Amino acid sequence: ADGQRRSLCDVDVGSTVLGYDITSGTFRPALVLHHWFSGEKPVLQIRTQSGSILRCTREHRVLTFTGWRSAGDLHPGDRIASPRSTPIEPWEFGRSDAAVKLLGYMIAEGACTSGNHNFTNADSIIVQDFYRCAAAIGLTVKFVARYRHDLMGGAAGGVGWLKRMGLHGRGAHEKRLPGWVYGLPQRQKWLLLAAFFDTDGWVAFHGRLGITLANRLLIDDLRALLLQVGVPSSIWDKPNACRGAWALVVDQDALQRCADNMPLLLKGDKLHSILATDRYSLIDTYPAEVGRGLPHGVNRLLRRAGMRAGTPYTVTRGKLRRMIEAYPHPAWIGLESAHVFWDTVEDVHDAGLVETHDIEVGGCHSFVSNFLVTHNSTLAELGAMVVGYFGLRRYGL
Repeated sequence: ADGQRRSLCDVDVGSTVLGYDITSGTFRPALVLHHWFSGEKPVLQIRTQSGSILRCTREHRVLTFTGWRSAGDLHPGDRIASPRSTPIEPWEFGRSDAAVKLLGYMIAEGACTSGNHNFTNADSIIVQDFYRCAAAIGLTVKFVARYRHDLMGGAAGGVGWLKRMGLHGRGAHEKRLPGWVYGLPQRQKWLLLAAFFDTDGWVAFHGRLGITLANRLLIDDLRALLLQVGVPSSIWDKPNACRGAWALVVDQDALQRCADNMPLLLKGDKLHSILATDRYSLIDTYPAEVGRGLPHGVNRLLRRAGMRAGTPYTVTRGKLRRMIEAYPHPAWIGLESAHVFWDTVEDVHDAGLVETHDIEVGGCHSFVSNFLVTHNSTLAELGAMVVGYFGLRRYGL
């Protein structure tokens, strides 16, 4: 629990997960009442425009723009609820800023295998900050060769620290965010994200901010952390000749939020430069239906405000806000203020036989699984990562 993602098979009765209240349009803690193994069953794989992937039985229900629907009834173009943000109460207050940032540097560009404990980076500003963070928590760094800087010391030094962070012995494809990261205060989450974006991140001239890694699980971890600071993002496949790679791309509606809160050392100026051009989200949009079937006279009000309703095109969130200013339709207000956006289904196909689990959630009877809002029903064991809410430290998370 405590905000981190857990495989469905590891969710215990009595823990809390992130549930979605349809009435209020907000997330809240939901208690797991039952959990049982459902056996091996044929499952479908659902992939959305934002890169979310969910494996579940055909009968499993997900929250769509038109209500709860079975996975077997979904088609490309349908919309599924996905979090815009996942608010988590902070509970980890014992980490220094230097330790948080050093962790980010070592996950992003550190070697943590048994024989190598070093950080590799060519930028003097980042290297100086790495030395500063290490010294602040009592670790020694030694320059070894071009761009390479070793964390010194055994159990009482760099090796011991890497073991405590859960990084020792892990290669680039095996690193994960430690569980305590999800309990940090917001400011320290932004610090950790800054370390990633300043090293493995990029700012593109066409207005994109992202991170590219060859570790899909770590990409998912970072996506979950971004949601906790109110930043939705997408995952793009980046095929290559090796194991493949994935790009985590910040939603364009959230670029200003990142510029205001992320303390970047290298890429801050470039990030601010791309904000000069108005940009809008390509994933946080609404179906064209929101502008149809309006009360008499509303179309005229929208036209006077320079907008057209009833077109065959999707409606951006910015346009919906302008529509609300012209005519505060209650349904529009509810859509705009909800804590979910409506992710577009790109593909649904059979994924074979997989061991499955069921959980029953009290209250709202729904939970977030692999970044999609799902109902109490059967999910593939390895295909569902459930977002915990808070509390329940007794599970060691």
